[in-house]
Amino acid sequence: MIPDTPYLSIVCDEEGSGAAELLSDLFRISVHGPDWPAGDEPVSQYRLRVSGERLQLEFPLDQRRKPWIAELGLRRPSCGRDPLLRAIGTRKGFVVDMTAGWCMDAALIAASGCRVMACEQNPLIYVLSRHALDHHPNTRLRSSLDLVHGDSREVLKRRKTCADVIYLDPMYPGRRKSGASPGRIMLLRELVNGNSDALDEHAGLLETALRHARRRVVVKRSRHAPPIRSGVTGEIHGKQVRFDLYTPKR
Repeated sequence: MIPDTPYLSIVCDEEGSGAAELLSDLFRISVHGPDWPAGDEPVSQYRLRVSGERLQLEFPLDQRRKPWIAELGLRRPSCGRDPLLRAIGTRKGFVVDMTAGWCMDAALIAASGCRVMACEQNPLIYVLSRHALDHHPNTRLRSSLDLVHGDSREVLKRRKTCADVIYLDPMYPGRRKSGASPGRIMLLRELVNGNSDALDEHAGLLETALRHARRRVVVKRSRHAPPIRSGVTGEIHGKQVRFDLYTPKR
């Protein structure tokens, strides 16, 4: 990244000006409107381009990278044997995903019949995921999945939320979020600077989850990674990942 280069810029056409103003308020940066000279858009690490209902992420510092549009691709569970859904449990209820990312797992849980609140702290990831969710053709999925912007620990505390199940999917080296392409993972890591397995931070998320879960807390780990902390009461294994189960103490 070039020194002093802004992190983000927003450009829009006339049809996208309304949405762009909302993004401007969220990121607290100005919007470059439709009268901006063609080819003279601001150089930044990332650029959000709003055109009508289309929102795409561009990479001004690397012209070789194609613009990226977030899409909520819903993977199908394998005949009811999906390890994530087995970990969540067969009793349908209210689930909180504390680390939403691109909402791939949250969408699968919601599609299984659960009501889901997914929290995403990174504003750029949230905006792209929000756009993908709002434009997903499945209206039932959209009504079952509530995507919230903010630190999930603060959201749970502020809302005094209790969930049947709370789900955590921490990022760590060499691991893909299931159902997502390598490009999605690379960009997600890039945006959250997910280059280390911050066990202390993840343990803090787990402690919060245990205070707000009624039935269980589910933590996704690499198949051979150590648990975030002791106290695992069960495990569900997939081909590449493991779901550690924790039982809240009441």
